[in-house]
Amino acid sequence: MARNKFPEETMNLILDVSTKLFLEKGYENTTMGDIVADLGGLTRGAIYHHFKNKEEILEAVMTRMFSENNLLAKIEQEKNVTGLQKIKKLIMYSLTSTEQQQLYTFSLSLMKNTRLLARQLEEAVTELAPLIEKWIIEGYEDGSIQAENSKETAETIAILLNIWANPSVFLVTKKQLISKFQYMRRLFDSLGIPIIDNEVMKACLKYTNNILLE
Repeated sequence: MARNKFPEETMNLILDVSTKLFLEKGYENTTMGDIVADLGGLTRGAIYHHFKNKEEILEAVMTRMFSENNLLAKIEQEKNVTGLQKIKKLIMYSLTSTEQQQLYTFSLSLMKNTRLLARQLEEAVTELAPLIEKWIIEGYEDGSIQAENSKETAETIAILLNIWANPSVFLVTKKQLISKFQYMRRLFDSLGIPIIDNEVMKACLKYTNNILLE
């Protein structure tokens, strides 16, 4: 096919092909040559016009998957939902969504990729934590949460869930991941923010069975 004259369409095509290959072969096993071969006539130069390397493609794929779902905005707009329920909805999504499990399958090497790991940490603190803090304050006002120190508590939740309990960062067994969630349940309960309950633990067990081998 002729080279796409529209940059946005070209970029989306690259991301579509890359996502497919990352899911089929895994991120580590997919080469830039593989991506070029599946682009239907686009040249390697077309890729490098938009992305410096495969790592940048992965970042863009992950960003697009999150932006297309727009989960945070959906939760924020829900009516008659307590602050506690909003945070729990976020956790349940991370454990049950196909998108999250797909991300895990091709980002297993996140711990080895310092750039992506740093971005994950930055987003947890600067983007996710402020919204969680807002929901904690709402929960304190509606009576569903008793936690104080909303900023510190929000950052703790964001970092523990997105970094410490993220199997893409710290490779764990099924037993180890369940143990981490059990610990977080006790911790958050003691802080007055019981966001991990029996429903979340059940979802965590199913999640581990889907993505972890042992």
